[in-house]
Amino acid sequence: MKQLQPLADKAKELEDAEKTETQRLAEQVQAVTAERDTSAQELLQLRAALAAAPAGMDAATVASLAVRVRGSTVEEMQADAAALFQQFGGPQPPAPATPPAVPGQQTPVEHLRPGALPTPTAPSLDEQIAAATAAGDMATAMALKSQKLADVRKKQPTT
Repeated sequence: MKQLQPLADKAKELEDAEKTETQRLAEQVQAVTAERDTSAQELLQLRAALAAAPAGMDAATVASLAVRVRGSTVEEMQADAAALFQQFGGPQPPAPATPPAVPGQQTPVEHLRPGALPTPTAPSLDEQIAAATAAGDMATAMALKSQKLADVRKKQPTT
């Protein structure tokens, strides 16, 4: 009997070690399951928000508002998203085009016009200088005058 006691103690020790490993794995399973459930909830929120978002709303805005969608079922989330996005009408107007970085540099005309309408002409260098001076933008006026002087020099014949 005394000879079997060390073997029984060793078997109990191995059983306890196995239990600890099993418990550790069970905790990992619980953590992964919780993460999966959170991801599934976020996916349902995003889908409900995308379905309810007004046409033309950018994806970043939809994603930022999707976290506010609540509900325990898909139908509840869809109803909540519809109520949330009701306050938004249509798509936001695009931001105005920025002026060119280099004074006098032309940018393409962005708005399409029917063939019967004339294409607006760009203001001449003199008109741009006058507008910059009238606006009090002396730095732009000086840059435009420098450009005009360079254009005049290019046109002069070299002798």
